[in-house]
Amino acid sequence: MKIVYQNYQKIKKSIISEKSTLIDIIKNINNSNIATSFIINKNDHLVGTVTDGDIRRALVKGYGLKTKVIKIMNKKPKIFLNKASLTEANKVCNTLDIKSIPYLKNKKILGLFIKNNNLEERRNRIENKVVIMAGGLGTRLKSLTKYQPKALLRFKSKPLIEYVIDNAKNSGFKNFSISVFYLKEKIKKYFKENKQKKININFITEKKPLGTIGSLALIKNYNKDIIVLNCDVITSIDLEELLRFHEKNKSLMTMAIKHFRYENPYGVIKSKKNQFVSFDEKPTVDFAINAGVYVFSPKIIKIVKKNNMKFIEEIISFLKSKNKKISLFPIYEEWIDLGTDIKRLKKY
Repeated sequence: MKIVYQNYQKIKKSIISEKSTLIDIIKNINNSNIATSFIINKNDHLVGTVTDGDIRRALVKGYGLKTKVIKIMNKKPKIFLNKASLTEANKVCNTLDIKSIPYLKNKKILGLFIKNNNLEERRNRIENKVVIMAGGLGTRLKSLTKYQPKALLRFKSKPLIEYVIDNAKNSGFKNFSISVFYLKEKIKKYFKENKQKKININFITEKKPLGTIGSLALIKNYNKDIIVLNCDVITSIDLEELLRFHEKNKSLMTMAIKHFRYENPYGVIKSKKNQFVSFDEKPTVDFAINAGVYVFSPKIIKIVKKNNMKFIEEIISFLKSKNKKISLFPIYEEWIDLGTDIKRLKKY
């Protein structure tokens, strides 16, 4: 990707106070087109940076969403004190494998050299297969799926599966396999009538219901890591970054997780043997869930087939029983599970 220069006005949304918390940084990055927040002190001096990778590492380490940014930021980011040429900036970014370098004067940010995240440049680069699970009966959506497969239910402007494919395309993927069973002919007909440009789509046809993951056993002669997605989960996660994370950790399986915060509306009493100990007023709890986004080593295909597995829980239990590493990749980007959301799907 090419390096471009952006002036202060274009990046000021990504500049945030050192008094901010992790949740503030997550919101800041989600609301800008730069995958970095630039941390300044009360004098507007740059004191550190936080990238999307820093956020994920902090979440994996167990830092809560109220963690102060100074605990997780990079206090010695690469900077330019003189306005470099685009050629020089490009060389430095590629050599150090970083996405952006701020240009400072008197410790204040004047601009930013950044890799241009051009979607057209990113598309159609990655050979790894993306498998989309779209064979389920959709029984949790009741009458909505009586005559329509879940994958083709519309959310806002288009069918659910189109959101899944579009995000994968924007992340650089071009090879897709869609696992189908229930009302499979409707899904096949849809893609025959709405051909996707510059990507390859084929179908894994289940002869009987194979659960949430069983259709992987039908993939033949494949030796690359595969991305596996659910057709009812919409997310803007960068799937290329997920794949690179998986490769770096050399795991058989990587599971994306989504962090949530629940604020108890009630005061909580702690006691011991019917005696009052303490009172916690409206405590908050941070927790993570399985986000329904995975990367699997091709060895998983053989494991699923050999053990006749149908559900993701079976794979997880098997790998844990063999002491195999399962890596976790936190999602802080947009993530919506519409598998039971009758009201939002009913509108369209």
